[in-house]
Amino acid sequence: MKKQLILFGLLLYSICSFGQDIIELKEKSDYKKAEPMVIKICSFLFNNPVTHEKETRQAGASYIVQWMSGTPDYTFTVTQEGMQLIGSKQEYMALYMAAQTMVVLENKDKKLTPEQIEKGGIDLLINYCSNPANNIKLSKSMKKYKKKNGV
Repeated sequence: MKKQLILFGLLLYSICSFGQDIIELKEKSDYKKAEPMVIKICSFLFNNPVTHEKETRQAGASYIVQWMSGTPDYTFTVTQEGMQLIGSKQEYMALYMAAQTMVVLENKDKKLTPEQIEKGGIDLLINYCSNPANNIKLSKSMKKYKKKNGV
């Protein structure tokens, strides 16, 4: 019971630590202000296994999708190829969205095409899923893509 209380406390602390920095996304200018937090959330998602702090991961992924949907500075697309790779698995979708976000925010100085954003996101997703420590396996279509494209 004591361990469960400690784990719950740590989980609550991690959620609150994101919560203190979260910027409400109401005005166009809020999206630019939120970029450092969005990068922090993406880094959290890709630097921890999918089983680590699940509620925090879900809250972070939701914030990223909200940011992606409203940012006036970037346009994101999910092509048929992307949908085939991620299928209907929620973890893949969250990571795929975070990966595309990481690509644009880490390359602000470049004018990336939608194809470059998608390819960068797919590569990041596949590299993450290829690491057994992240507790998520490559889908069959990801394995084919990895073999075909040398990711």
